[in-house]
Amino acid sequence: MSISEDVTNQIITAITEGLPGATFPNQSLLALPTTGFLVGGRVPSFIIEPGVRLFLSTQVQLFEWVSRQHDASYIGMWVGPSGNIYIDAVDWVVSRGHALGLATRRGELEIRDVAADRNITVSVDHSLLLP
Repeated sequence: MSISEDVTNQIITAITEGLPGATFPNQSLLALPTTGFLVGGRVPSFIIEPGVRLFLSTQVQLFEWVSRQHDASYIGMWVGPSGNIYIDAVDWVVSRGHALGLATRRGELEIRDVAADRNITVSVDHSLLLP
């Protein structure tokens, strides 16, 4: 089984189990970090709208999206307030300042503090967003 197949299966399992969020290594032999910060927004998210069932066609589209994220170390999954499920290519960074700056430029709403196991809201300055 390829890493993309494995990650896709893990995401589908997390969604099926109703998890509010999860992070998955996207490279062989890579462990989940225990410190630092996770920042999404590397590429546009794969979004599953509320009520959409995980039919084979959705699973194939998800697999194809994951397969194109080979440069991302991690893939994150989270459920937004509206019920949308977001799948993101995620970067891991050491410092909170760097993570907040990167998230601000990408227009992200939150970063993940790995050690504290919590999300941190990002104040977005729209003048800094990447084109």
